[in-house]
Amino acid sequence: MRFYNSRLVVGVVLILAGILSLLQITGWVTLGNQLHPIVVATAFGLAGLLFLGTLINRRQDWWVLFPGMALCGLAIIITLDACVPQMAWMSGAVFLGMLARSFWLVYATNRHLWWAVIPGGVLTTLAVVTLSDHLTVMNGGTIFFLGLAATFALLYFLPGAAGQTRWAIIPAAVLGLMGLMLMLSMGGLINYLWAIGLIVAGVFLLFRAAPFTRR
Repeated sequence: MRFYNSRLVVGVVLILAGILSLLQITGWVTLGNQLHPIVVATAFGLAGLLFLGTLINRRQDWWVLFPGMALCGLAIIITLDACVPQMAWMSGAVFLGMLARSFWLVYATNRHLWWAVIPGGVLTTLAVVTLSDHLTVMNGGTIFFLGLAATFALLYFLPGAAGQTRWAIIPAAVLGLMGLMLMLSMGGLINYLWAIGLIVAGVFLLFRAAPFTRR
């Protein structure tokens, strides 16, 4: 549609939000008591789809991915809480994952917007961290550092930056080393590696200082 653009969507969403606020202020509608969660979830979902739909005709309006994905994420969370309450512990991961998806899609729409990979990777890592207590035995801190390392490593290899992201290999290596050290320390292996490292360094120095090594 010719007139289906981001400004129209934002205008419609703002008008509907204003009307709903006025109805709540005047007492005609009480969100907590009169609206079923599925109705609220549907409203959020439709608003999110309105934002996302503008990309059909205006791919340059990539910013609509942020409110669109956020609103769809809220819709999913409300639906989970209402229909599958035993899965409510996934709400944080779902919302963070939807926000992360918006940044990944920004990069997918325009490969020159390589900066979107960084917040996309950070949010994806945080989403996995929130699930770590339920799905993995790995420490959340370890997942965080390794996830950030993977994000910067991915940024280094992804196309579209035209050589502007060569620096990314440095934080990738540092964060990866920190994550590895933290993982080893959680298992107590770092203490053994530290002791072995000291012994190896000492033996090397003694070998270098020995008379038979001098000429």
